[in-house]
Amino acid sequence: MPTRGRASGGKGGRSHRPKQGLRLPATDRSVLLEVARELMQETLQTLTDSGLSRQEMARAFKLAGSRKKVKHRPAKLALQRSLALSELLTHWQRDKRYTDQHGAPKVLPVAGRGVSLASLARKFVPDMRVNDVVTAIVRHGEVIRMKGERVALLGTTLIVPPKTTELTLAQLTLGIQRLKGAILQNVAMPDTEKGRGVVQRFVSGKLSPGVFEGWSLEVRAELHRLIYSLDAGLKDRTTGNRNAKDSGVGIFVFRDE
Repeated sequence: MPTRGRASGGKGGRSHRPKQGLRLPATDRSVLLEVARELMQETLQTLTDSGLSRQEMARAFKLAGSRKKVKHRPAKLALQRSLALSELLTHWQRDKRYTDQHGAPKVLPVAGRGVSLASLARKFVPDMRVNDVVTAIVRHGEVIRMKGERVALLGTTLIVPPKTTELTLAQLTLGIQRLKGAILQNVAMPDTEKGRGVVQRFVSGKLSPGVFEGWSLEVRAELHRLIYSLDAGLKDRTTGNRNAKDSGVGIFVFRDE
């Protein structure tokens, strides 16, 4: 049975958060040890695949084992530019100044002080030159260059971070942090309040490689439509409150090894 998470919250109402250092009763410590071993092996293999030497891994574990907590969320900071470019594309897709009468994103001139890519760049990525912004969103997003120094947004506002080892590891770390937060929040819920947890579900079936490939392509469009709808709802609720934190939904397709 899960332990009770302590309720916390301000004037806006109660909210339940997992207690730091949440402890659950282990009904079978041999199983606990085997699962912990598997988790550690996955971590070690990920670091090995990321190119860390044994000395670097030993240093990372030593730092992780210290009482000093990591500050400033280095994984999130590493991905900050990709996240900012994604916000730029979202603004382009949703702001009335940057969309036509049908709600579609306008084709934008690269330069200019008015409705242009340069004006978006100054707002979302002021440390980047506009030509570098063009290169990034064309290479890592669904944007194309057009004649006359113009750009068009054709698809999603997703920016795929550059394929470097440190950014790949940062994506993995951020995903683990968010999944862990959802799982622990649900575990901390008293049994009488299960319905107040966050949605955390997996669906699966046994598929051969060929069938999986076809299915993953079929489901892509459906998931894209869902994420567009969810993204629009989130943006409508975005606030400038100083207590506001990034919140959202993570969606991915998997196939076990």
